[in-house]
Formats: sequence, structure tokens, C-alpha cells
Amino acid sequence: MNDKSNSSDISFTQELTSERKSLKLVEPMLKEIKQKFCISNELYCNLVITVTEAINNAIIHGNKFDINKHVYVKVDCNNKALTVSVKDQGNGFDLDNLENPLSPENLLKESGRGIFIIKKIADDVKFNFSDGTEIILNFNLNN
Repeated sequence: MNDKSNSSDISFTQELTSERKSLKLVEPMLKEIKQKFCISNELYCNLVITVTEAINNAIIHGNKFDINKHVYVKVDCNNKALTVSVKDQGNGFDLDNLENPLSPENLLKESGRGIFIIKKIADDVKFNFSDGTEIILNFNLNN
């Protein structure tokens, strides 16, 4: 982990392999932020859910478990906001053609809820589809 921090902000990046075992690195990154900024337990849980989901999507759907491809996580946090970027090396997807996970035919499916969950939990979500897929999650820390 590359750490660049001072008394009021923290920024770091993490390069992960496209393997499920990479997910175990997520929680320690987020615990550091929780401690430094006295983030509530509720926000911390929301961070764990959304960031884990984003990384999981990048590994499975973006990089398709290709160990030669990586997932890049960048976290920027200050006393007002937290931004997490998760970028894969995949071919992207059509955001407008995602199946609705609330449709009756999709309710019992084992997957297909990640983006839906992320959008419901994060304060703002953006996508960048150039050179892989990047999802940018924003959380307001002054709520």
C-alpha cells in the first residue's frame, strides 16, 4: 500500500491480483480510514459492502479471474469526503442494459445485484469506461 497522508487527509493505492483471495486486503484498508477519521460503524459497514462488491465485480466480470490482469484501488479521504476508485483491465459493460435485480425473473438469481447495491449505498457513483472499467464511489463524511 502506498500511503501519502498528513494530519487531515489520506490517500493510497493498492494493486490487487484477479483472485478472490485479494478481497481479504479490503477490510484492513478501510479499517485504517475508519480509525483515522472516526467513521461511524454504519458508514464503515457501507464501505466494506460497496468496495468489496466493486472489487469482486472487477475480478469476476471485468478481469474474468485472469491472473495476468490487475484491479487497482485508489482511496482519497479527508475530513469531508471519501472517494474510492476501483479499476479493472476488462472490456467494460453496457450500463444501460443491466438487468433489473428487482424484476420477478431476477429475484432468485445468485448474482446481478452488485451495481444496484452500490448505487443504493454510496452517495454518488460514477463510471469510466476508457481502458478498462473504473467505478468511482463517493461518500460524504459530514452527514
